[in-house]
Amino acid sequence: MKESAGTAPLATVVITTRDRPDFAQRALRSALAQTIRDIEVVVVDDGSTLPFVPTPADARVRVVRNVRALGVCAARNIGIDSALGHWITFLDDDDALCPDMLRRSIEAAENAALPPPVSVMSAVVIVNVDNEECDVTLPARALSRGEHYFLEGRGGSGRVANSLVAPTAVLRAIGGFDEQLVAFQHDDLGLRLNAVASIQGVEEPLYRMTAHGSPRLSSGGSLASDMERTLAKHAHVFR
Repeated sequence: MKESAGTAPLATVVITTRDRPDFAQRALRSALAQTIRDIEVVVVDDGSTLPFVPTPADARVRVVRNVRALGVCAARNIGIDSALGHWITFLDDDDALCPDMLRRSIEAAENAALPPPVSVMSAVVIVNVDNEECDVTLPARALSRGEHYFLEGRGGSGRVANSLVAPTAVLRAIGGFDEQLVAFQHDDLGLRLNAVASIQGVEEPLYRMTAHGSPRLSSGGSLASDMERTLAKHAHVFR
């Protein structure tokens, strides 16, 4: 894997946050600790009461602040629009990346025997608030371009979608996240992504998801209406 030779970074990590500075600082530290140094981190502060200030200061970090909260999908889309990296991944503010997450994912994409373009989803380890590992969810081993994502062997849990590493241009081309969805945002994105890109699975856990009592930024919304919208958008797939 070659790191970027130009001014643009090889990869962008987008962190979305709102009113959880302690969580966000931990997430940011895990992003900056990547074994690939040729990255940028775009923190989208989605209307925090007090603006998020990254510490320590690092030239690779940019903060984009929304004056009012627009929602996690809109915040992620702002991150996609702002990204300079060839590759992009998303980190919830209460989660963390394993140090080799980007390197292993990009190498898996580059070495995949799948029709290009190739995105990657790695296994996700679930940890409690004491950082003790509770469970691991595995992705599908490989989904070729033109398959139907979770209808064709997605793996054990939709949680692996949090570990997505994709070419930034591909996510821009499919319109990023559906900002009207909350509960099925990753299912919808996966269906649209798999229609135009292959998805390589990595069984090594590279993303750490925290299970705790506080609500996640992507929680809430209407489960029934989100389900109806997802079914309507992908009627030909479900049919």
